[in-house]
Amino acid sequence: MWASISLLLALVAHVSAFGETQLTKLFVTTGSEFSCVLIPTLNETNNWVGASTKCWGNDDTGLFGDGYVNCLGCARWFPTPQNAGFGFSAISFIAGGSTSVCFVDHDQTYCWGVDEFANQGDGPPQQSTNYAPNKTMMTTTARHMALGHQHTCAVLPTGEVQCWGRNLEAQVGNGFGLPGSGDPTFVFAPTKVVSSNGRGGAVTNATLTNVRYMALSMQTSCAIFNDNHIECWGSNLNGQLGINVSNNNLAYAASYKIDFLANSVSWGFGGKNILDRTGNFFVVLLDGSMRAWGCNNYGQLGDGTVKNRTSPVIVLDENGAMMSNVLSASAGGRHSCAILSTDNRARCWGANNVGQLGDGTNTSSLVPRFVVNLTLAYQIALAYEHSCAVSTSSCRVFCWGSNSFGKVGATYIDYPNTTTWNFFSVGVCVIGLCRLLYM
Repeated sequence: MWASISLLLALVAHVSAFGETQLTKLFVTTGSEFSCVLIPTLNETNNWVGASTKCWGNDDTGLFGDGYVNCLGCARWFPTPQNAGFGFSAISFIAGGSTSVCFVDHDQTYCWGVDEFANQGDGPPQQSTNYAPNKTMMTTTARHMALGHQHTCAVLPTGEVQCWGRNLEAQVGNGFGLPGSGDPTFVFAPTKVVSSNGRGGAVTNATLTNVRYMALSMQTSCAIFNDNHIECWGSNLNGQLGINVSNNNLAYAASYKIDFLANSVSWGFGGKNILDRTGNFFVVLLDGSMRAWGCNNYGQLGDGTVKNRTSPVIVLDENGAMMSNVLSASAGGRHSCAILSTDNRARCWGANNVGQLGDGTNTSSLVPRFVVNLTLAYQIALAYEHSCAVSTSSCRVFCWGSNSFGKVGATYIDYPNTTTWNFFSVGVCVIGLCRLLYM
């Protein structure tokens, strides 16, 4: 059961693996078959002292990291939040990808989930699942982590980057893994990403440095640097390198700078379509506007077309103007959403076959549509066919879209049938979190 979790990077500034600034509000993340929320613990003076996780949806392969071992025919599907993360209570950062979840607790990095691609950083790939968090082989803490489809990257306090996992498309960034090269399929231990000439070649023995955080897509990785420029490496199948070239056979084993964005990038994130193995990237610029590139077959880039883009294009708002004042945003692979600071409302665009846009319909849209029933939102996270957001209203967490395995958090479990899953085309309050308070 692949768990394509989409992590919003807008709140990275509130999260620190080493105690500078901690997350003090609820933070939601979504997987293809489940959803999770990071719940902070505050002391009597409202200072962060730790955080725990709760998840809902599909846990029949241990995707909650609760130590449960799968058994044939079991149906561990929960429409209400369950304790997750195997009792860890000082989580300062959490991120996820298509097959695993990673987090930082007491300056140590841990991962759980399917490990057949070595994407958990704890040794050679295993044809099995880690049902409880395992410590990675990192020898230092992570300032930020990002997970792609089958690979993982971490930014160190020094600004260096370590990556591991599948490397068939050179997405690990260690100078190897080009298609047809015969290089090893997996990099099973955290490995430093190498520096380059910014054009995907002339690899030096130097380490990539001065990175602020990472954004990962299906088989591509992008690094955002302290001087606000961005460089990417790996597959360019749908133009996701952003270098104005699209080639199914083109990949770079070292970083390529996206000149079109100059030194203007604030933060970013990647979208993963796990069914057709396509990907895209979004970045929010220092002026609060957003750019996107890569796969656009459902209009998920937000430029009003369904044309794949090989270089960054302007994301448009519901009025056809340049979207600005972006507070939070996320990509699910085939649909995308953003919350603007001007109104704290979520708007979504792209595929909507199961109501994942939350506009009360199941009609796809090239134009952003407002999410129904959701106000005062400040953070949003998307997966392949459902979406969740956190609000400061009386209902803290809303979800909408496909309710397979109960991942929307409705009042019942939506069991599989021979026709289709039920879905919610408007935001519904996650039971058990409706009145969950934070300071």
